[in-house]
Formats: sequence, structure tokens, C-alpha cells
Amino acid sequence: MAEVHVVRRRAIATLAVLAAVVALALVWSIVREQRAVKGVTGWVSPTRRDRLRAIYETGRARGNLPGVFTVVGDSISADARFLQPIGRGDYDLGEYGVLQAAIDAFWQPNGRGEPPFAARSWAVAVGWTTADVLDPAWGVFGACGADETPLACEYRTARPSVALIMLGTNDLAAGRPLDSYRANLRRILDLSLEMGVIPVLSTIPPQPVSAERDARVSDFNAVVRDLAGEYAIPLWDYWRALQDLPERGISADGVHPNGPPDGRAAVFDAGHLAYGYTVRNLGALDALETVRRALD
Repeated sequence: MAEVHVVRRRAIATLAVLAAVVALALVWSIVREQRAVKGVTGWVSPTRRDRLRAIYETGRARGNLPGVFTVVGDSISADARFLQPIGRGDYDLGEYGVLQAAIDAFWQPNGRGEPPFAARSWAVAVGWTTADVLDPAWGVFGACGADETPLACEYRTARPSVALIMLGTNDLAAGRPLDSYRANLRRILDLSLEMGVIPVLSTIPPQPVSAERDARVSDFNAVVRDLAGEYAIPLWDYWRALQDLPERGISADGVHPNGPPDGRAAVFDAGHLAYGYTVRNLGALDALETVRRALD
């Protein structure tokens, strides 16, 4: 009789363990489904996690701030619809509620006392190419050194741990050769690593302004993907995330992302996610969340 009780207890224990495993699996599947964002991997391998942590520790030793990110880019990044709605609290994560963790983690003031989601990056300007962000002539007068590039100046003064980088739209428009584009991106990435800033590299959006330029986008994005793999850094494939949107998420000018008519580009429901800037804000949060989890 005692043996029967023992068998029953073991069976009950086994069932309890199985139930717990199933419950955990269901929770994990819900979380994965909830946070799936097209264009961002959302997962970092152990090797790459170690890589990001090493960059982060280099930055901390230099005085970089753990809850701070910055942006490096052109007019697509300078647009007030990018990130700023999140900075003023005008956002609704909807089914992407897990991304609140990224907002909370990167809400700290930067080295200039500005909140990252509302900050004006000194490494962003309308019309900029990869060459401009590396040209000391474009530094902020009185704040940047005479021989300091806008990128280095932004990193030194804002002291970010992470940089969301997207440049290339104007390089393509200006006819920059791919080898030159690759070399400039390398300089941007090398400086980021030297200064302990984790670079998240983004592909550029489509350019249906002309068939020729739209076709060349693939060549430029191939460079972006190659370098992200070579440097073992996060890739944010914004181009891919736009492909199923109406007009591929591009405005009537054929170059810049479009936005919802009500201007609320950080409301993540089906209607608002039909527009390029809303998708960009969602991708930015998911990229930050990917880095946050890698460093956690």
C-alpha cells in the first residue's frame, strides 16, 4: 500500500512539473508573439551578447551613461514624427506593451541634460550624408572642437551607450560610389566602438522617386547588412519592415516616410502602422529593447 502512495505522489509531482513547463512555454510564446516586430531580429546570440556587453563596458569606463541613446542620421531622423511623440508621452504601445521596458530603460537625461526621446542629436541634420557626419566643418559652433567631427562631438557631449544609425539616402541621391559609402560607414562604426557606443545599424528606406534610385537602394542596403554582420552589431532592417505597407510607407516625394493623417506616429495599432514613420518608431523601440535585453 505504501508503494502505491509513493507511485501516486511521484505521478502527481511529475504532472505538476509538466504543467509548469507548459505554462512557461505558453507565457514565452505569448511574449514572443506580442513583441514580434518586422525588420528587427529581436534575439541576440550568446556570442553577440558578449560582444555588446564588451562595447558597453568600454563606454562605461569612458563615462557613457547607461540609460541614454542617440540618433545618427539625416532628415528622416530629424523629422519631429520620429521618437519625439514618445518623448512627450503621446504613444500607445497596444499589443507591443513589452516595449515599455525599453522606454523606461532609456529615459535618463543625456550628458547635456536632455531626455533621449526628445533630444536634438548633433549627429543629425537635413541633407546629411555619411561624409557630413564625419566632417568637422559641420560641428556645432562653440560646442564642438575645431577638428572634432559632429559624430564624435555628439558622443562626447551626450555620452550615449547606444546609437541608432541610418545614413545613406542622400549618399545615394548624390551618386556616392558604394566603396566610398562602405568606407564612411566603417569610420562611423569604428568611432562608435572606440568611444564605447553600441551602434545599431539601419537599412535605408525605398526611394520610389525614380526607378533607378529605387533599384540602387538594394546595393546600399547590402553594404549595411554586410557591415552589421562583420562588426557583429544589431541590424535594424527598416527597408524590409516597409515592404508590405501601402506605398511601402513612403510619402508623395518618393524619398521620405509618410505618417498617419492625425499625426500620431507612435500609436501602434493596425491603422497607424500602415505608415512609414509609425513603423520606424516601433522598430526603434524594438531595437532598443533588443540591446536592453542583451545587456540585462
